[in-house]
Amino acid sequence: MQHSFTEKLNEGKNWERKLDQFFANRFAIAPATLQEDKAGTDRWFSRGAARPFGVQYKADPKCIQTGNIFIETVSVDAPKLKQGWVYTTEAKFMVYLIPPPVGLIYICRLSDIRQALPEWSAKFPRGTCPNKGYYTIGILVPRAEFARVALHTLRYKEPDTNEAK
Repeated sequence: MQHSFTEKLNEGKNWERKLDQFFANRFAIAPATLQEDKAGTDRWFSRGAARPFGVQYKADPKCIQTGNIFIETVSVDAPKLKQGWVYTTEAKFMVYLIPPPVGLIYICRLSDIRQALPEWSAKFPRGTCPNKGYYTIGILVPRAEFARVALHTLRYKEPDTNEAK
């Protein structure tokens, strides 16, 4: 199935709002600037007097069926190769959501993901996502393997939007 950039962008923005709601009682959250977003930082988290840290959000509904985490190594394969987020993001942390019914959030340091990359690249297959005129390429890492690099694993449940107010 070919992906539409606009469709995926809108889907991503929806998950960003949900993750903001999820973390709102744990951190002060500020959106990144457009330039920071292009460099892979979606949000700035802070708590108390601590210095804010950059976070990149990822939501992976396909993992529900496949059991694999998609580690993007190539964002665009043609006409000009563009490296994937695993190489380019400037965020310090990754918040990786597998939506319900799995409902898990993995919080990882990007440095730990990058450190595991050579081993994952040797052990696990590549996958592609067709887009209009190009492919996105990544390593298909089993969820249990990815969980080993996570600092924290949290349960995620969608907020009940039908609650009486």
